[in-house]
Formats: sequence, C-alpha cells, structure tokens
Amino acid sequence: MVAADAVVKRYGRTVALEGVSFDVLAGEVHAVVGENGAGKSTLARILAGATAPDAGEVRRAASVALVPQTLSLVGALTLAEHVALGQGIGQGIGRGLGRGLGRFSAGAARARLADAAARLGAAPPADVPTERLSLPEQQLGELGLALALGARVLIVDEPTSSLGPAEVERLVGALRAVAAGGGAVVLVTHRVGEALGAADRVTVLRGGRRVHHGRVDEFDADTLATHMVGEVPSPAEVTRAAPGAERLVADGVDAGPLRGVHLAARAGEIVGVAGIAGSGQHVLAEVLAGLRAPERGTVAVDGVPITGDPRAAVAAGVAYIPERRADGIVPGLPGSDNAILLATLRDRSLRRRWTGIRDRRAERARARELFERFDVRPRDPALPAGTLSGGNQQKLLVGRELSGTPGVVVAHGPTQGLDLRAATAIRDDLRAAAAGGAAVVVLSTDLDEILTIADRVLVLSAGRITDTFTTDDRPDAARLGRAMAGHPTAESDV
Repeated sequence: MVAADAVVKRYGRTVALEGVSFDVLAGEVHAVVGENGAGKSTLARILAGATAPDAGEVRRAASVALVPQTLSLVGALTLAEHVALGQGIGQGIGRGLGRGLGRFSAGAARARLADAAARLGAAPPADVPTERLSLPEQQLGELGLALALGARVLIVDEPTSSLGPAEVERLVGALRAVAAGGGAVVLVTHRVGEALGAADRVTVLRGGRRVHHGRVDEFDADTLATHMVGEVPSPAEVTRAAPGAERLVADGVDAGPLRGVHLAARAGEIVGVAGIAGSGQHVLAEVLAGLRAPERGTVAVDGVPITGDPRAAVAAGVAYIPERRADGIVPGLPGSDNAILLATLRDRSLRRRWTGIRDRRAERARARELFERFDVRPRDPALPAGTLSGGNQQKLLVGRELSGTPGVVVAHGPTQGLDLRAATAIRDDLRAAAAGGAAVVVLSTDLDEILTIADRVLVLSAGRITDTFTTDDRPDAARLGRAMAGHPTAESDV
C-alpha cells in the first residue's frame, strides 16, 4: 500500500536516511525500530508525504495518515471540530482526506468519531477542547481522527509512550483490527516487546540505514535489541547510601482530581508514582514542581514552602522533567539556548563575576558539554531544538534538568520515546542524582519504568494514593498493574 525505494535524506551534513527501502502491505502491521536518531521518524514523514526525500522514490496506493510523536491537535478545538473543519491530524495527512470535510455537520463528525472509537476500543470525549485532555487521551484522539478521516494506512510514531498496560493492550488490538480490516499499519517504536507483540514484519534502522528486516518470528527480544543498539547496555553501578531526611513533602493536597495526597521523598531515595491515564499524575507532577497551586494542602522542600511558586521551587533546587516535551523545550531556539534555560538562575558560574550579566562563552561551553554527556545527536548545539528527533529532544531536556546538583527531581515519564540505550542512560543519571543526595520522584504509566528504578512505589488511582510498596515488598508487574487499575491487592500496605 506504501513503498519506498532507496530513499535518501540529509539535513546539512547530517545523514538521516541513506538508501533505505521499505514497504507495508494490506493486512499487516510493519514495525520500524531503532535507536533515537536512527531515522525512524524521518522515514515515517517521508512515507506519509510530509517530507520529500533527496533521492529515491515513494509510491502510495492508498490514503495515508501520520500520527506523529509530537502531538498536532489544536488545543482550542474539540475532536469533533477537528473532523468537521477538516483540520486532519497534522503534517502527515494524505492529500485529499480533508477535502470537503468543512461541510460535515457536527452529528456526522461525531458519527465518524464514534465509529473510530469502536475500532480503537476507547476514545476521549468528542466535545471537550483537546487542551483539556490528558496526554494519553490526546494520543488516542489523534488515532481516532486518522480513522475518522478515512485513512487506509496509519503511520503511528511511538503511540504508546504515555499509555498504561491496559491502554497499550487496547491500542495494539486496535492497530491489529485496522490491518485485519484490509488496512495497513506502520508502527514506529523503540519498544522491543511492543514490536514483537504487535507486528507481522520488523525493519531495523541504525545510523540512517536499514540493517535488518524480516518476519517477526525470525527475531526474539535479545536479538532484536542487539540489532537495534549493538551491545545491549547494562545499568551502571551506582553506590547509594541509605535514604536520609525528608526533602520533598506534599501534605494533604487537593488539586483538580487529587484528593488528600500525601507524599514524602527522602534524600537519596527514588519514589515511583504509578498510575494509569487520568489518575492525576500530570496535576501531581505540576504541584510537586511548584507550577500549580493546589486548592488545599502544602508543598515544601527542606522545610521551605514552594506551594504554587515556580521561582521558589527553582531557588530550592527543584528540577522538573515534564510529561509533554513541548512544555520544556522551545523548538525555535537553538539547542544551546535550550540547554541553559533556567541555568543562569541555578548556577552563578554562567554569569560574569563582577557585572552579573550572562557569560555567552560559558553558556556555549556548558551546552557542548551537555550534548556530549547526554549523547544528544547531532552534536550541533546551534541547530534549532525543533529539528532534533523526539528522543534527542528528550535527552536535551533531561540533561538540562539534571545538570548541576538538583536537590529535588520531579520526572514525569522521563524515558518516554527513548530507545533502550538512552533509557538506560537516563535511569543511570536519575540514580546518580539520588546518590548525590537528591530526592527523586518518577511518575509514569509504564510498569517497567517504575519497577526498574523505584526504591518505593506509590499507586495513584482516581486522584488518591491507594497503595504503597516498599523495598521489602516489591510488587511484580501483574500485581502493580492491578493496583494501577484500581483493583485491591491482597498484600497491599494500604
């Protein structure tokens, strides 16, 4: 239904794709896997017609929609209005899909969305402005729009990065249903298990080249991971002392869906907050970072109030990695400027000694150091941050927040969209921050993320902390998944 022959794409001196061939057939899910910066998203945009190749040929025998990793919904519009007005789902919408949609009635738009929702197995409200939807709901909304607008080929870029286990299962089932109905799906993912569980065929990209491809039954998890990243990385050995005094304390917090939330994180400790979409994680992260004032309750760092006060939070040494990359990165600014946002408030070495004005030379040196340490590619801080792949934007964001010596780290989905090597490196950096005395809170819908990194796990369900698991009572994935879904666990502490 879509095929690419020997496509080449370069951005200046950076080779994004070099002679890559690819096809997807009716009735199949074809996964594209690889490291961050391997060329996956570039190939997706070329297949969808959003980006022209420098060389090679692309053939399309059906309408194509790209659901991008960076969401493209217009926040003020509802999903029904997106359909009725023919807005599409961003750059990747195939030509002609939106033609005439402006004449649709609201009822017709809702009917299309209802049909799409039935195929997906779930969907967010059609009549709520999309800016009020959670990130997982927006991702599901993008998929629903693609189906509602009549796409036969779906190209989905990291669609499950912010979904919980049950939502991932539903989404994979929906993608399989699209293929079973005669459509085709290109699944761009860094998750080995997701590719093996959802796809019929797999293509592996590395360094802009196709290095392996074949039917999914030709791979197992270890061989596919090795094809993606070479030698599979192991976590670094980090020596950590026993947790110390409480550094971050949220007491009796009511905010949005949150009710009576108490959370305390100690120096040297990593606290995981697990929850499904809609559990209140996004609001809790903003409250802990001082960005949102709760209706009731307080937040303090080392006894100093930061409740609803971003400046006080920065002064107290709070580093914040937001769920939405766009909330932490300014796409139009160079990577060098993004690398030092807020840094001049945290680190006086970036200001001239006597005048206190910004030291541009020191800032450029700091940016180069960050790009090197956190493996941000390409290694050119002068490029606009928006030209980096989603994974490299995430590494830039995480690197900026973890540079220096933060006293508290609030990280919401810190490894979403990252490949195995990059995710391992980010977890190592979070462990190093804890080893340096920081209190680290990681909020995630990803079971593996929480179980891999957390010393203590809190479960957030319907806005309340419903379960607590300690180091001596670590849950397995099934038990934690039940707790996240709101089902009581026999061994629960709470």
